[in-house]
Amino acid sequence: MRKAVVATVLCAVPLLTGPAHAAGDLQERQALRAALQLEAGAATARQVVRPPLAALPNASSHRELTHVARSRGPQRVLVGVTRHSALPAVRRTLQRLGARPETFEPIGVLAATAPSGAALIRALRGDPRVAYVERDTELRTAADPLDSVDPLTGIKYTWAYDEVRAADALAAAGDGSRRSIAVMDTGLDTAHPEIAGRVTHTFDTETGGTGVFDRVGHGTFVTGLIAGIDGNGVGGKGVAGNTRVLAIRASLDGGFNERNLLRGIDFAIRRGADVLNMSLAGDNLHPSVARALGNAFFNDVLPVAASGNLGEHGNPLQFPAAAIGGVRGRPGIGLSVAATRPNGATPRFSTHNRFVSLAAPGAGPSGCGAGVLSALPANHASDWDDPRSCSRLVRDPS
Repeated sequence: MRKAVVATVLCAVPLLTGPAHAAGDLQERQALRAALQLEAGAATARQVVRPPLAALPNASSHRELTHVARSRGPQRVLVGVTRHSALPAVRRTLQRLGARPETFEPIGVLAATAPSGAALIRALRGDPRVAYVERDTELRTAADPLDSVDPLTGIKYTWAYDEVRAADALAAAGDGSRRSIAVMDTGLDTAHPEIAGRVTHTFDTETGGTGVFDRVGHGTFVTGLIAGIDGNGVGGKGVAGNTRVLAIRASLDGGFNERNLLRGIDFAIRRGADVLNMSLAGDNLHPSVARALGNAFFNDVLPVAASGNLGEHGNPLQFPAAAIGGVRGRPGIGLSVAATRPNGATPRFSTHNRFVSLAAPGAGPSGCGAGVLSALPANHASDWDDPRSCSRLVRDPS
């Protein structure tokens, strides 16, 4: 029974193609999470609950394998194993091919740059220890190019702050929260007066260092939505008040590869974040990131992701939001956030589908909405598995 439940949580595909999860399914996942944490002790910055791996015997799609196999030159890949004990052997195989694998042990994934994609597939095809091989693909920030220009609408700039009753929530929570929010984005201007004293950790996924200077500005903007200081005479104010922020730079230019997402998710878990904000989106979600998000669930980290800004461009599903948000408002393993206008309507640009959990007030892109919503559960973290905890603050577009 345990393996079946964990497979449902960690594999993204059933979340999209299968029937909607009932409330009982979430209760089973919660019970399993509690049992795993009881066995391992409470998760801390040094100890992470390691759930059993999902059963993914045929997770590599033919398209993925074909793309990798046709690559005669270097190919960035993620290799998932069927069981944790298989990691050393598969790692040695990759090393013999000339790769230098990076191990994500809690989720059973090896990241590597193979000198030859074709040689890699020949070596791993048919290996019972390998669940899948996939390309390390790229996602982009969920930002609109016109985001920096505010049209003259006659609506006050703080309408979204007022709409979610952030002031009431902050007053009830004593001007902030003991919870912490990890913002995985393009970095942060840590010297900005709007977030002075509110950043507890910084992490660059590419170097492993602490330098997170934001060359793009998107991460600084999103962090400001969450924790911008009120009453300092500078800029706006964040909806989370005096809440701790972990700044994770996973991109230098607005593009995110999946290996850096794995590093960022792992850092957020190990540093004890309560919420992980991801204002980024892509066209698909591979099993490795699905495993990492499932691992976040088992370690009491709430993933919040932007639904995307492609509503006027075919309205395609965007990930990771569509994989974590549940179906038609039912609980998932996180929150998928779209944008809404002051009248409650969904803006044309915002990606909208049955996997959107909540709509965040804000005329800007859904990436900004994710920043707003990621802050709200920080004051109600004990209720985050129930989407109704925000029902009085935001409108559900479904």
